[in-house]
Amino acid sequence: MKFSQRFNGLAWLAALVCLWVWTWLHLSEEWGANEQYQYGFAVPFLFLYLFLEKWRGGFAEQRATWKSIAILAAVWMVFLFAELLRQQDPIWRMTGASMMIAATALTVVWLHRCGGSALVRALVFPLAFVWLALPWPVPVELYLTQNILSVLSTGTVVLMNWAGVAALQHGNAIELTHGMVGIDTACSGIQSLQASVMAALFLGEFYRLNWIRRGWLLGLSLVTAMAVNFGRVFSLTYLVHLYGESATALYHDKVGYTASAITFLLILLLASRLAPGVNYQSVGSAGRPSTALSGKDGVAILLGLFCIPLAAWAWFAAVTNGTLKTLATPQWKLHSDTLPEGWKTEDWKPGAHEYSMLRYSKREAMSVSNPSGAMAFVVHFFWKPGRSMPGLAFYHTPQMCMPWIGWTETDAPRPVVLTVHGTPLPCVQYRFRMEDARQVVYQTLCAGGRTSAFILVPEAMAGRGERLSMLWHAPREQVNEELLVYLPVTENSDAESENHLAGEMLEQVLYPYRLSP
Repeated sequence: MKFSQRFNGLAWLAALVCLWVWTWLHLSEEWGANEQYQYGFAVPFLFLYLFLEKWRGGFAEQRATWKSIAILAAVWMVFLFAELLRQQDPIWRMTGASMMIAATALTVVWLHRCGGSALVRALVFPLAFVWLALPWPVPVELYLTQNILSVLSTGTVVLMNWAGVAALQHGNAIELTHGMVGIDTACSGIQSLQASVMAALFLGEFYRLNWIRRGWLLGLSLVTAMAVNFGRVFSLTYLVHLYGESATALYHDKVGYTASAITFLLILLLASRLAPGVNYQSVGSAGRPSTALSGKDGVAILLGLFCIPLAAWAWFAAVTNGTLKTLATPQWKLHSDTLPEGWKTEDWKPGAHEYSMLRYSKREAMSVSNPSGAMAFVVHFFWKPGRSMPGLAFYHTPQMCMPWIGWTETDAPRPVVLTVHGTPLPCVQYRFRMEDARQVVYQTLCAGGRTSAFILVPEAMAGRGERLSMLWHAPREQVNEELLVYLPVTENSDAESENHLAGEMLEQVLYPYRLSP
């Protein structure tokens, strides 16, 4: 075998390894910040196992064609697009999806070069399996999460009352004699659901089940995950009934880990029962596809891989004069040093799982009340450069989190402008109720020292075209700061007085306010 052939094959392998590792490193930010995707850390290793198990048979090398060259050019264009998004908008899940498309397409081209269509068909399942590590689209995730939360809350309340324990449902929260139980994302069942899909698909391939048995395994795994998770929520609720609200922090993780272990053990038992008498020897002939591809295309692919991130960096450096617009210091700071007479503040402690979800660098929160007795809660989050806001934090709007603690949304979100120290502060306003109580929540986000319409208006946030336009209109302005105001109101209060009161509350505790419009 010629040295040039071997070198070309090694260059292909190096390019593939680097691209997949680059993709997984990016996705690992979401895996680490969002506990429902922590199973993603196992997917690359399971993918490699399945890939090597399927890498069998004698295949003939395929020469490069104009078609394959065109596909390679398209792959690098997708990777360049993904890299631009990664540097500009790393919290957008389209970034990881674009990287996954590039890595998968490059692998398919390489497999076709090594062994033709037969090899590609043999490795379709591992290539499809690795996509399980990709976070779901946010609208799908939120829809499933909210519906599962509602079902679990209702079922738990019914079972608690049947067991003789008084329980009332408030949205997705449960009121007991000794306190409230808020069912968070981890308890929603979506975490168990996604991890169970991964486990069922892997075990179906590991045991080499036929497609009917795989379908049964997947369906039974989903049912098992939901049943065990219902037991998790019921157990945690009953512990709060016995020991009070402090039981949530004390037993939440223990009950969760136990439920996860039970779920995976039951899925493993189901898979083994569906696969009696299976021969676990590797399948295929002794031959292996060649990796020593002729030509020099592997070298070009490898060079392109390293040039694309540099090209993306150079482009951003040119349009931003080399300045990274994610600021190293917060634009806002909460304080209570110069309160007028009659005003009061009190620090607001974080929830038990707040940091694990949001992974902030700095958090400030306090309640503030005026001499008339009106009160508001103000929360400020900041993420340092290099520690980008996780996707969950960006999408963790009041519209998503308030129902978890029992509130019901009464109106569509709308943009408003508060006045703080004579300066306009654009926000999104959300309105909620819980029985006779009413609450208005204001949210604003900061990117590169200023607010942006696509961030502040939920309808525009979902518009991919406008979000993509930020590559040109506001390059490298990454979201790294958030401000929230929770304002209890009466049923008859008008919007103008609510906005004025919220701005007045902020004036007493928000300093300095130097954000550019």
